[in-house]
Amino acid sequence: MSEKKISLILCYARSGGTLLNKYLTSIKNLVVLSESHPIHNEKGGIFSIKNQAKNWYGIKISSDEYFQQIIDIKKWCDENNKHLILRDWSYIDFNKSYLNNNLPLMASKNINLLKENNIEFNKIGFIRDGIDVYLSQDKNIKIFSKQYFKFLKYLKNNKIKVFKFEDFLINPSEQISKILKELNIDAKFNLDDVNLDRASRNVVGDTVFSRGNILGHTKQLKRRHVWWFKKHNINREIDLIDANSLFNYPTNYNSKETETLIEYSIFLLKLFLNYFRRIKQKLLN
Repeated sequence: MSEKKISLILCYARSGGTLLNKYLTSIKNLVVLSESHPIHNEKGGIFSIKNQAKNWYGIKISSDEYFQQIIDIKKWCDENNKHLILRDWSYIDFNKSYLNNNLPLMASKNINLLKENNIEFNKIGFIRDGIDVYLSQDKNIKIFSKQYFKFLKYLKNNKIKVFKFEDFLINPSEQISKILKELNIDAKFNLDDVNLDRASRNVVGDTVFSRGNILGHTKQLKRRHVWWFKKHNINREIDLIDANSLFNYPTNYNSKETETLIEYSIFLLKLFLNYFRRIKQKLLN
């Protein structure tokens, strides 16, 4: 077995994983795959390891079976002096969905799979303030909070080193350097070269119109505006409070600067205009 272990990044939906993925792809001796998971793999296309490897890196692997795809691309990385990083599709392991028959594993399927097959690997968690994750997903707060808390508790109970999205926004290059050190990856790169201009535009994840994507660069944004009753629900939701407390995040909506109503309205207007533009393009095509 190669000295280069597989690296696994556990990251919840809407926690900045796609942005991290994009930055990592700008480092030449890394092969970084996105939202890797047996269930995602079954969807085929760019969701599968096989097709990401082919379309993003020109790596051809033949197997249609998820675990064998990991083995095949790891072998290619070893032969070409590359490090393999899998960004885990952690969301599906902790949330009820038709994809998992409403029976989430409540543990990382990828971790279990690698352990069962005696594959050595390194791992980290990449997390975000739970209040902002909730606001970005905009789902039922009680359902979200219960499931998100279980994900963070899993990281905590398994002593998985975590890195925070908020720290990453302040200094992406510095955080990437720390992440690679934790993953025991000896990637040689110039910190100034790790940026979105060199990143892949094809990474699977939240690449559609969003507050962050319209900027075209990395910046700490204000917290999304919500009405008073939603603030009240956030501040009293026990599972959300417990989730944020696990990794020393503030537990109050007003703990960071928030959008004004005007700023929020402008974003919604841009969102609707973008939606109708996409519909128009589809009709014309």
